[in-house]
Amino acid sequence: VLGRVAPLKSDTSRATLPLSDELSRRLSDFRSIWRPNPAELLFATRTGRPLHASAYWRRLQLDLTRLGIPKRGTHAFRH
Repeated sequence: VLGRVAPLKSDTSRATLPLSDELSRRLSDFRSIWRPNPAELLFATRTGRPLHASAYWRRLQLDLTRLGIPKRGTHAFRH
């Protein structure tokens, strides 16, 4: 929150999630252009800091639109 990395709420907050072949491929493609940053974040600002929630939200909505996927809230991605 507010551009900081926070710990998980509890030990049970960690989970293994299924990953489609398509998403795996896209993440692999992204990693090929990813620039390392001090916090080792996969998604960060240009200066390597964590994304602020509002920036993440804007980016998510733009990506969904670009991909032709109806806009959804972030909670929808938990399911």
